[in-house]
Amino acid sequence: MVTILPAILAVNKAEFEAKLKKVFGLVDAIQVDIIDEAWGFEPTIRPKDIADVNTIIKFDFQLMVEEPINWLDECKTGQARAVFGHVEKMGDPAAFLAKAQIMGFQACLALDIDTPVEKIADYIWDLDGLLLMSVEAGRGGQSFEAQVLPKIKAVRQLRHDLPLVIDGGLDVGQIKQCVEAEWAEEIGEGELRRNFLDIQFAVGNHLFDAPDIKQKLTELQHLGEG
Repeated sequence: MVTILPAILAVNKAEFEAKLKKVFGLVDAIQVDIIDEAWGFEPTIRPKDIADVNTIIKFDFQLMVEEPINWLDECKTGQARAVFGHVEKMGDPAAFLAKAQIMGFQACLALDIDTPVEKIADYIWDLDGLLLMSVEAGRGGQSFEAQVLPKIKAVRQLRHDLPLVIDGGLDVGQIKQCVEAEWAEEIGEGELRRNFLDIQFAVGNHLFDAPDIKQKLTELQHLGEG
């Protein structure tokens, strides 16, 4: 069974709460996509906009913003568990990670589809997690791009135990491709304990547009079986 993070991209609080309600009781955590004007797409809600949302669901923020470090204080008020800062608009990844960890977040980086893994190689052992986009970051409804698959392998060659999130254009078939890519390498002695716990999948439209979200979530979690 794989872990699915419902990914909510909302332009206002009402839209966010409507989507959150659809997955309440079905998951422990969601991914909240945050976009500002600098990214070139329609801005979304900000972390502070959902500060008073009363829920037991944990929030992981994907920060598609100019200088994610400047958003960390707001993420604190927004109830963040983890923060994923995109390196494409980040001046100092080390400073971002250090501040996030001091604030008690899971400190994570994110790479857009065209950004190479080498971009974060110097920080690989400082990360609590890494998000790899499998579409262009910033808008929903795109088709999965297979160029993420060798990036999964490249990350695993750098650090086998790093928690990964794959985000964008994911349905059962694409999730299977990602799982296969993760395992499509030499497994050394002592590494046989690896499992699906270190890779999660952020799913937006394919989940929220389904006629039966609970059924679709189960299908995704079990890769279409059962």
